[in-house]
Amino acid sequence: MDRYQKVEKPKLETPIDENEIRITSQGRMRSYITYAMTLLQEKGSDEVVFKAMGRAINKTVTIVELIKRRIVGLHQITSIQSTDITDTWEPLEEGLQILETTRKVSMVTITLSKKDLDLNNVGYQPPIPADQVKVSTELEYEGGEGSPMGRGRGRGGRGRGRPRGGPADSTVLAYVMSELNRRHDYGLDLFLLSVDEGITGYRDDSLETVKRNEIQYGIPLKVISYKDLYGWTMDEIVKLIGLKNNCTFCGVFRRQALDRGASLLKVDKIVTGHNADDIAETVLLNILRGDIARLSRCTSIITGEDGPIPRCKPFKYTYEKQIVIYPF
Repeated sequence: MDRYQKVEKPKLETPIDENEIRITSQGRMRSYITYAMTLLQEKGSDEVVFKAMGRAINKTVTIVELIKRRIVGLHQITSIQSTDITDTWEPLEEGLQILETTRKVSMVTITLSKKDLDLNNVGYQPPIPADQVKVSTELEYEGGEGSPMGRGRGRGGRGRGRPRGGPADSTVLAYVMSELNRRHDYGLDLFLLSVDEGITGYRDDSLETVKRNEIQYGIPLKVISYKDLYGWTMDEIVKLIGLKNNCTFCGVFRRQALDRGASLLKVDKIVTGHNADDIAETVLLNILRGDIARLSRCTSIITGEDGPIPRCKPFKYTYEKQIVIYPF
């Protein structure tokens, strides 16, 4: 496309309701959260509607989760859709024709309401338990996407191993954490946390494996599903928006599901099975995307230390083939 330039289209001025917040990838999370809480707590609004597209979806889900943990009794409905956007490219050289390209962009609309919402809506989520809400007027969040600031859960000596990838990863991680805890008497309370995305035939074997790990290593298991957390399964999302761009929702929902599951278990650390191959793939992906912010932190063995629940990757220097061979 070096011989073409993109034609800038005039932005459509669509009206925005007073209680509607449109999230962009450039906006500061703290500003969005402050404005939403002002609407709900000071201006008397019964509900706030968040809208986002593309890469701003992850930020929007994070914002909503933070607000739900500051205000008691918020009902939620998540609506998912996609839209086609056509870009026009004009040639910079004679003899070339004008080009048009169409891209499919994921969209999300999340409604938070003090009042009851439609319980039959596929995306309905009830208020989170009151004991998980920290009522406060001061936000413990500063700038930066995906960087919630806080002091943690405050339950010293707790840990958690979760399945990551195939059954070999989850089995080896569970065994190593359990064995080290036993040998060295660390006094850790270990939990297994597994996420069911709701993809027919995809997670079945992994769930059976982690259930066997629960019995074999005596580690309590918690299975959480997209359906329970968000009101949607991935099968339902694909049926609604098609095969393209559904990975956007799966990635966002999975990251939030782990945080929410860890919060339910009240743990201090999330231990994942990311190995050297996974990290190398992430580095390449961020280079191709030009995502400097994520590139600078994706190789750390511990991430999210400033957030409520840090994540640890003990297999960072272990190749995937070594993990597969280890059980044998």
